[in-house]
Amino acid sequence: FTGYLGAGKTTIILGLIRQLPPDYKCVWLKNEFGDMEIDSEMAKENNIAVKEIINGCLCCVLVGQLGAALEELVRTQSPDRIIIETSGSAYPAPLAWELRKWTPTIRLDGIVTVIDAVNFPGHDDK
Repeated sequence: FTGYLGAGKTTIILGLIRQLPPDYKCVWLKNEFGDMEIDSEMAKENNIAVKEIINGCLCCVLVGQLGAALEELVRTQSPDRIIIETSGSAYPAPLAWELRKWTPTIRLDGIVTVIDAVNFPGHDDK
């Protein structure tokens, strides 16, 4: 999941997690640009493991940490799915390139970009 800060990424992910079957093992890999781990408690209420990478952006500054985090999650959690939520400033392409290195252990299922349609000015096509 990508999208600007405040677009609603976390809200959508929490909504999806609540709909998962009880026996479906999902892990949430969350990237926060700041130094606060905010959403772990909300995820724990839904019985979801959360790994937070803080203090930088996964697509550039912390891209090397993505591989280590994925390795740890696969080894310790054996998840059916890993949801990756990027910081509001991330570019998805470098993350997709990094995930391709993990084929066939991990398969990129899609990239979802969340936009606050009410407040997004969009493209001015005048």
